Amino acid sequence: MAREHARLLVTIWDDPDFTDLDAMQQTVFFSLIANKDLSWCGVAPYLPKRIAGNCKGLTERKVVASIGALVEARFLLIDNETDEIAVRTFVRHDKIINSPNVTKAMGRALGMVRSEALADAIKNELARLLDDEPEAKGWASLQAAYPDLMDEVIGKCSRNPSLNHSRIRSLKGA
Repeated sequence: MAREHARLLVTIWDDPDFTDLDAMQQTVFFSLIANKDLSWCGVAPYLPKRIAGNCKGLTERKVVASIGALVEARFLLIDNETDEIAVRTFVRHDKIINSPNVTKAMGRALGMVRSEALADAIKNELARLLDDEPEAKGWASLQAAYPDLMDEVIGKCSRNPSLNHSRIRSLKGA
């Protein structure tokens, strides 16, 4: 199932890190999250020229500069070796983990990421999400479909005492 829409939380306007970005940087960010090439794990090919074609007056040079600012602000991650770009919090903000089938699609997409650094960063974000939302419906389907991935995510979780570790153990079958 391909993505048909992009989720944009209205609370983005309450985020001072986002509102500190200039209009060009925000436009490039929106172009990325609404890009049909963006996978369920938030990774797309790094193609600045293609992004520049989304808006009149947007040039490849402006896109590259905006992406640099978005990387510096930690909204995006990029791997120039594999020419991949990731929206760091895509899985969290698109509520991927709330849908078991979409969670499986995310796991499949994560397995197709060529960049080890980006894949590891996404796994770190998944661990943060597991810490925050251990009861989300998608964790069980991720465990069933991709047990090794789920083990990695669990291994990256904080030892936050508020985390429901019994939930995590039940996902591992322990």
